[in-house]
Amino acid sequence: MEPEQKPMLAVDIGSTNIKAALIDKQGKLLASGRAPFPAISSEGRCEADADELWRSFIAAVSQLHAKAGSLADIGSVAITSQMAGLVLLDEMWHAVGPVIPGVDQRGSVYVPELMRRMAGHPVHAVTGCPPLGIYPAPKLLCLAAEQPALLQKARYIGGIKEWMLLKLTGGWITDPASASCTQLFDQRQRGWWPEMIAAAGIGHLILPEVRNPDERAGILLPQAADVLQLPAELPVYVGTGDGPAANLATGAVEPGSLCISLGTTAVVRYMTEHIDMTMENKRHFRQWFGWHWYMQGFRLEGAGRDIEAFLPQAEASSHADAFPICYNPHAADHHRRFIGDWAGADANSRLQAVLDGILFALYEEMKPALSKGTFREIRPVGGGAGNLHWMKELAGLFGLPVILTESGDSALGAAMIAMKQAGGAAAWSEAAQAMVHVKTVIQALPEFSRTMQAKYETYRLILKRGESE
Repeated sequence: MEPEQKPMLAVDIGSTNIKAALIDKQGKLLASGRAPFPAISSEGRCEADADELWRSFIAAVSQLHAKAGSLADIGSVAITSQMAGLVLLDEMWHAVGPVIPGVDQRGSVYVPELMRRMAGHPVHAVTGCPPLGIYPAPKLLCLAAEQPALLQKARYIGGIKEWMLLKLTGGWITDPASASCTQLFDQRQRGWWPEMIAAAGIGHLILPEVRNPDERAGILLPQAADVLQLPAELPVYVGTGDGPAANLATGAVEPGSLCISLGTTAVVRYMTEHIDMTMENKRHFRQWFGWHWYMQGFRLEGAGRDIEAFLPQAEASSHADAFPICYNPHAADHHRRFIGDWAGADANSRLQAVLDGILFALYEEMKPALSKGTFREIRPVGGGAGNLHWMKELAGLFGLPVILTESGDSALGAAMIAMKQAGGAAAWSEAAQAMVHVKTVIQALPEFSRTMQAKYETYRLILKRGESE
């Protein structure tokens, strides 16, 4: 079998599971295996043992073996991973301290100090990262204050995907989007930012080399091939973060296509060649994807958790009118997210209020771009994309068709990266045409759009009244 015809091993390192998938060049999932992401969370902090993480990676691939049989015919390996993680290594490439995933919030209290050290520098505009504690830069200040010995022992700094690529190939390599999600990277110059590195106190550490997602990180090391039971010297591609990979997996790979991830965190991302270097909206982020492409968007932290909290109490078939209560996902104080008489509302109304509040907050953020006709479609991904009534509301509110695909899995995005290189696809749109398959198209019906716009205006009135109380 020719290399470009062989299936690909794509591994997605998520915040709860590691998924190993065998995917062919048509985007068909042939088999998959899973293992838990070995994280321990407590009081806003999240950690994992680096060696245990590698063992979970091996376990996911081993489970894939059990389902697929021999993997002797695979053509390549590509990885995607949760972003904004932090891994420190010593001179011998051994982990120093725990892996700190992106969901860890320990850096939040150090954001003001980081901004003080960077006074006079347009941090948001340069890095594309809003002032949040999820990024490695403020987490490094936390480590310097609480565990300075870790930084003194460290020689290399990277993230979760970089740690896995090191184990697979021996190279210390990252991709542009993952680099952009550290708050240490200058997107204007497309290189690590010396001023931020100095402010974070890591001038003595070596950061990964930045390569485009479809470049080779290297070939599979003999010891890695042995423990993973894979052919030696397989090409391993750099890959990208799970956010950009979701765009690829849904086919949102051209300007005008809006990808919305509806999971624990609601995230909007869109690909563009025309970047906003001013970053006037302080909630928005920007990531250099590679080449001349950028990903821009914003996050609604924790919105999915509130859906999960109310979902068991509600009837799945009910779509009650949520007013006169409303949900504000932007409120920093979690209790202030719930406006109105929530105690007197039934379970279905509470759930509908959360669902509506998320859609209205997404719409509010995107309204300026929507008014300019920037977008032509929405491609959602995540658990929320399975709620067809919610997707109908999404289409109606935004006035755009919602395109549901057979798989929005980030592992498919990783496989597309390998296929584009091995199969010779000239553009991401060509790779998407071959591997992304549309399942359902939900049109924005004019009458329903008017209904959703009326609900949105009512929501704004209730929100304004609630904020003034």
